[in-house]
Amino acid sequence: MVEYLQTLDLQELIHNPYFLGGTAALAIIALLMRWRVLLVTILSISGFIWLLSYTLAQDTSLEGASPTTP
Repeated sequence: MVEYLQTLDLQELIHNPYFLGGTAALAIIALLMRWRVLLVTILSISGFIWLLSYTLAQDTSLEGASPTTP
């Protein structure tokens, strides 16, 4: 399982229709059954994965940046 998670590509995961469909189905079930903790967990994890894939797609890097001093 750990090896699979290490080889997981976030760009591929966020555009995978099975992942998106499964996440949407779980979110709808959690919403209808009023499982608020599960709904918040699903939305938080999905949002975090999207944020990571967006950040990695922008090719942001801190190499060569000067530190800011107040």
